[in-house]
Amino acid sequence: MARVTGVLLGGRKAEAHEILRSEWDYILYQTDFGLVLSTLCGSVALYDICILLTDGETSRWHNEGEIFLKDLVKRVREDHVFAAERKLTDRLGWIYAD
Repeated sequence: MARVTGVLLGGRKAEAHEILRSEWDYILYQTDFGLVLSTLCGSVALYDICILLTDGETSRWHNEGEIFLKDLVKRVREDHVFAAERKLTDRLGWIYAD
């Protein structure tokens, strides 16, 4: 699998560093835009939903760690309104290492 080294968001480019991975579940990236959570979704067809964590969510991540992140991943998968309002998929591009 290619390693992500950056993101494109709203026409701006930023470095991205993977800080936490749970295989077949989610990846958390640190970017200049903030924390980006990529959540693997689906059963027959797999797809990811990426969201930019809010300041409050980032604070909870720092205070509660992976316990908070697992709850957020569950919400992304199960709350379709929440996911639709927050997803970056149409505005986010990944930059991969050569």
